[in-house]
Amino acid sequence: LAHNDESVSIQLRSLDLPIYGQKKVIGEIETALHGFIETALREKRLLLADLMRISQVEIDQLVEIQSPKAMFSEIESRATVAEEVVRSRVFEIRSTQSAPSTPAVGAAHDTEETADLIRDGEIRRCFLSTLKSAKQRVLIVSPLMNEQIVDNEVLEILKTLAAKRVITLLGWGISRTQVEEKTPPTERLINKLAQIITPEGLPAAIVLWLGNQHSKDVIVDYAIHVCGSYNWLSYRGNDLPRGASTYRITIPEPIKRAAGSIEQLFVESAQAEFDDWLGKEANTNDLARLISVWIGSGQFTEAYRHVLHATQNANPKTISLLVPLCQAASEALYGATPDTQVELLKAIGEFGLADSQAQSSSNGESAIFSGMNKADKKALVKSIQNLMKRLAENDPTKTQQIKETFFVFWNSMGITVGNSSRNST
Repeated sequence: LAHNDESVSIQLRSLDLPIYGQKKVIGEIETALHGFIETALREKRLLLADLMRISQVEIDQLVEIQSPKAMFSEIESRATVAEEVVRSRVFEIRSTQSAPSTPAVGAAHDTEETADLIRDGEIRRCFLSTLKSAKQRVLIVSPLMNEQIVDNEVLEILKTLAAKRVITLLGWGISRTQVEEKTPPTERLINKLAQIITPEGLPAAIVLWLGNQHSKDVIVDYAIHVCGSYNWLSYRGNDLPRGASTYRITIPEPIKRAAGSIEQLFVESAQAEFDDWLGKEANTNDLARLISVWIGSGQFTEAYRHVLHATQNANPKTISLLVPLCQAASEALYGATPDTQVELLKAIGEFGLADSQAQSSSNGESAIFSGMNKADKKALVKSIQNLMKRLAENDPTKTQQIKETFFVFWNSMGITVGNSSRNST
């Protein structure tokens, strides 16, 4: 093993055949090389930083456990999983003598499991094309965030995704407390992102402070995970390359594990904001933003539960947020399945009946729902009926049960429940 400041060269004395020009024995050579490098890495005669041509500082950043609560697993971080995947495929990545290029990312997700190393100027192009491929949601974690990088090009991509009901969550924060942050994103940038909404009117590009983050992650649906040393939201990479590198993985298991960790970060941050919101002068716009965080984290049920909780404990006007939630559930927004549709209708029915009983209403009329202005109530009735119709297409039996169980409440709201047997009595 020979090492100098510029490269690492390896000679296998146990093989009589040269490494290049012998295609028929390439499998033997790769196996031997794999074993040799594994041993060299374990004995520290060879460093992964040398092998992957990135600095030791970058390697240290990649393997650092990012969350103090380490939701991910007891011994591994998101970047560690990515590193192990790439390490196990190092010969695939280095299979040609030319520099690695960014894999093509089209409208459809990769169907082949891949692990690719991407560097410097290629990273921005990979980042943008990966964003464009999203069909359900995007999770981005980046310690820093600025307007120079989250520019008009990125904003237009996020607007296009929002029109297709794709939720994008952008988490930032490198310090342990938000007041310690030296370069927070500007209010102007946050306001620009806040104007990006789904067709139902739900925020589609939500900024949350996560804190204590050093990993840089992008997860699209459960299909692609890109992570490494590149600051997605604060560094362009192609103006003055400085050795940034990322792994782009399309292997389901490590993606799901990483997604679970990142989802938890967003959920915890949203819950902390919600608890703080309850103690202040609550308004629907702030709650709508948090609703999208739960939806983008795959927790649609938590979204409407918090709306009902807020209505009962903070601001009755937040009940109007059930309108975009019912519309979103009807359109199968990320996290909204037929089961979710059933639970949402049940939750509304149970809430309405409980409120009417608390008000001693003999006709099932809820004080909260009856207190809505005419326009909001009309919109809610329409959205509930559309949701019932959509659910009936998938599960007519459960739809009929919901109509029967909460008939008194539906009737008080002026909601038509079709051929319910209660109509004939």
